[in-house]
Amino acid sequence: MAEVVESLVDWLSCSASSDSASTNLEALGYLWVGSEEKRGNKRRPWNIHGYTGESAGRAHVASGPAGTIAVLSGALANERFHTAIGASENVSRIDLAVTTRHDDGEPELAKHAADCYDAWKQTQRNPPKDLLIDGRGEGDTFYVGSRSSDYFLRIYNKHLESRDRQYHHCWRVELECKGGVSTSLAHLVPLGSHRPDWIAGRLRNHLLTHGLAPWWDDCGPALSNETFHRRADAESRLRWLDEQVMPGVRWLMDNGWTPELSKVLGADVIRQLHGYVGGGP
Repeated sequence: MAEVVESLVDWLSCSASSDSASTNLEALGYLWVGSEEKRGNKRRPWNIHGYTGESAGRAHVASGPAGTIAVLSGALANERFHTAIGASENVSRIDLAVTTRHDDGEPELAKHAADCYDAWKQTQRNPPKDLLIDGRGEGDTFYVGSRSSDYFLRIYNKHLESRDRQYHHCWRVELECKGGVSTSLAHLVPLGSHRPDWIAGRLRNHLLTHGLAPWWDDCGPALSNETFHRRADAESRLRWLDEQVMPGVRWLMDNGWTPELSKVLGADVIRQLHGYVGGGP
C-alpha cells in the first residue's frame, strides 16, 4: 500500500451576503491576500461574477452589492479553513485531496483506476461519466463526473503535474464538491488533528462506492495535519532560473561567450555569476 503524505482541504470557495458577515469575510480575505503578498506573490486585481477585489498566490477576495466572495487554495485553504467557514454563510465549492507516495512511482495508476471503473459501471444503471486522459509520458489523468456535477473526482500524477521534487513518486486523488452538497459537507470537516484521517476516510469511501479500490490503508493517528506549501511566485522563478537558465549560462561562460552574455545580462550580473558557476573573480 502507498504512504499518505497529505490529506487536506485543497480548495474553498465561500461567500457571505449579510452586512456584518460580508464585512468580516472581506477583512479576512484581504488579510489572506496580504499574507500571500508577503510570501513573494504578486497582488493583482480579481473580478468574478460582477464582484471586484484582489488576489495574491492562493488567496482571492472580491465584494459586490450582494456581499463578499473568498477563494482559498492549496495549503492556505487547509490552514484557514475553519476561520473562513466561521465567517461565511455559504460554501459553493470545497475540494478534498489525498496525496500518496509510491515506491515505484506507480506509472499506471490512472489507467488501473479507469479499468476498475469501467468494469464497475457495467453493473450500474446511470453511472457518472468518466474520462481517461493519456498524458503520453507526462502523466495520465482519470476523471469521474463532470465540472457541473456535485462530485467531480480526479486522479493524477502529482509529481508530473507540479514539477515539484517534494512530490517525487506521488499521486493525488481530489474530490471536488459543489452544489447542494458543498455547504453541508464543509460543516462536517473536523477541527485539528482529526481532519486528515477524516478526509482520507471520506475519499476512501467515495472510491469504494464507485468501484475503485483505495491504494492506501486507513491513516491512523500518526498522519500529520501539516501540508506541503506551494512555492511563492519568487521561489518558482528562482527555481526556474536555476534549473532552466543556469545550465545554458554555464555552458556559454565555459565556452568563451562571456562578452556576449555581458551585453545581454549586464557586466555586474556576470561578475556575480562568475562565483555562482564556479568561475574566477
